[in-house]
Amino acid sequence: MEKKTKLRVLFTWHSLVVPGYRKYIEELAKYEDLDITLLVPTGWTEGGKYVKCHRSNVKSVQYKTIIAKTFNNNHLDTFVYYATPFILNKVKPDIIHLFEEPWTNCAAVFMFFRKMFVPNSKYIFHTFQNLNLEYSKSYDFVEKQSFKNSAGAFACSREIKEVLLARGYQKEIFVIPVGTDPGLFYPRDASGLRKKLGLAGTVFGYVGRLVPEKGIDTLVRAFAGLADGSSLLLIGNGPQKQELQALANKLGCEKKIVWLSALDQNELPLYMNAMDCLVLPSLTTPLWKEQFGRVLVEAMLSKVAVIGSSSGEIPHVIGDAGLVFPEGNEKALRAHMEGLLKDQNILARWREKAYKRAQEQFTWQKIAKRTREAYLALTK
Repeated sequence: MEKKTKLRVLFTWHSLVVPGYRKYIEELAKYEDLDITLLVPTGWTEGGKYVKCHRSNVKSVQYKTIIAKTFNNNHLDTFVYYATPFILNKVKPDIIHLFEEPWTNCAAVFMFFRKMFVPNSKYIFHTFQNLNLEYSKSYDFVEKQSFKNSAGAFACSREIKEVLLARGYQKEIFVIPVGTDPGLFYPRDASGLRKKLGLAGTVFGYVGRLVPEKGIDTLVRAFAGLADGSSLLLIGNGPQKQELQALANKLGCEKKIVWLSALDQNELPLYMNAMDCLVLPSLTTPLWKEQFGRVLVEAMLSKVAVIGSSSGEIPHVIGDAGLVFPEGNEKALRAHMEGLLKDQNILARWREKAYKRAQEQFTWQKIAKRTREAYLALTK
């Protein structure tokens, strides 16, 4: 019986320096018709913390890993792998899955050396860009080359697909979001941690960068107007921290807020479970709007209720499994928070709905299945 030929896939994404995110690759590698090689930088800053890349310690992994040095490390637009031509020549992939923007230096280098070493390979870019922006002439040229040379594109949201279409992309676009590891984020007892942190009553929370576009001031103002019986847990680093602390002092709610620095991916799940409801109050700016909101899915898999603003992809991630308010509208946000405070049964129902939606839509197992189906469609 003739042995089936496997599709050789070279998959690269700088965020996979985080071990928890590599569940995507683990799930892809479970398919017997795929031969996966993962390419990652030696380290990257994720969630406000520099993460040094290590090989997976999961004994059952069925993929190969190349940890390579980069030029302009930690710069999304300009970083490149020094060894790109050698890696392509060594792996000889059938598919190059570049989880980077199509206009970056990284994309340009991969396309250049692809023509030299693996001209018959299928080049796929995976984009997070949800704003139709004007680029410099060099980036615009690289994007046009990506559009021309790619076999297809992966968009992390429906909104991103619309941006690709508006920019003239004419090949097949697969909407494939990022996922989350249900083996890392799941419901667990965090009552001891809540007590240790001094969190009382219903606990609202936020996880992410402390920067203006994340709208945390809207959350602090909404929280300050709540009646007693709640706490706020803010986890993250950023330049806006002192400003936000000053705002909390001015509004008189500082004693009900617990501030924590950014946590390691393995530490975060327990702290996520210390919350009853996670709030993502992002604000759209001329240069940014929420591309996905992965922290929402992490909360949902932890059976934590979610409230999000109307920025970017947030409403689509939440769907009918949580509450959405007009971005920047502290009164509307406070009304949602008050509703959860007043009726714990409603809070419990939102928890269940959030958990069910995340399990059905956003686990890495589900995302890997959709990715493989796209690979097969593009190579048949």
